Amino acid sequence: MSDENDKNPSNDSTPSRPHPKGGYEPTPSLLSNPAWKEHIMKSMQTKPLPHQEQLGPYFLPDAPFRAKLAPPFEEGTVLIIKGCVWSAQERKGVPATMEVWHANSEGHYDNEDTEGSSTDFSFINRARVRCDDSGRFEFETVYPGGYPRNEQWRAPHIHLRVQYSGHVPCVTQIYFEGDEYVHVDPFVKDSIKVELSDKERNGNHYKEGEIEIVLARRPQNAKP
Repeated sequence: MSDENDKNPSNDSTPSRPHPKGGYEPTPSLLSNPAWKEHIMKSMQTKPLPHQEQLGPYFLPDAPFRAKLAPPFEEGTVLIIKGCVWSAQERKGVPATMEVWHANSEGHYDNEDTEGSSTDFSFINRARVRCDDSGRFEFETVYPGGYPRNEQWRAPHIHLRVQYSGHVPCVTQIYFEGDEYVHVDPFVKDSIKVELSDKERNGNHYKEGEIEIVLARRPQNAKP
């Protein structure tokens, strides 16, 4: 599907829209959700890793830049997510960087049962994605599985951390409309929900969804 390049404009020839469909209200970040922080701290008790606690125990830094997260022959429904990252103050799409990671189709992360530094892992179902100069991006992966965690059921989701110079990083998740567990996951409210459509390209069938993320400008006196 997608080319494994390090810059990922959408393959769609449709011109970028002049503004986000939902307006320029910044996308909510889970970092401001007390329940999220409590959930992460509980997870860190059983899976401590040397990185920012706000990102959860299955985040890995320094993932490779690429447009295809899943390895060849990874089990699961092929999924393409595309969209745009906007600046609320600049009123335009911006070339942000996205860190993307998720569980496999059975609900397991590649570093779930292992220890060590990020150099010990092969970065399965995770990558860094660069938006183009107008904020557009596209990546290919597989539909993730849900899993139980901290006595809660987590619906299938994709983790995102979106960053751009001079703006507040946004930590969020993509959930899928119509999934049987989406109504019981406690973090759906402050995350992105996307409606998937069935697609076909060159005889290959896959699902596709489109999202938009709006970043807030960092206050001048705030620490980076």
